[in-house]
Amino acid sequence: MRKEVGDISLLVNNAGTAKLDGVMSQSDDTTKKTLDLNTFAPILVSSLIIKVTKLDIKRQKKLL
Repeated sequence: MRKEVGDISLLVNNAGTAKLDGVMSQSDDTTKKTLDLNTFAPILVSSLIIKVTKLDIKRQKKLL
């Protein structure tokens, strides 16, 4: 993928969801899906980007 789009220089998280009728009326499954999308997905994506960036830095230092 990197060959197609290049290096990652910016992450914009514009995904999110909310149920309009309130938390108390949500099922456990809906609450879990909301938390997964709104909280855990950005954390996981950020973590992956940090890992890739750290690897890139190590590779660049070896080239110097």
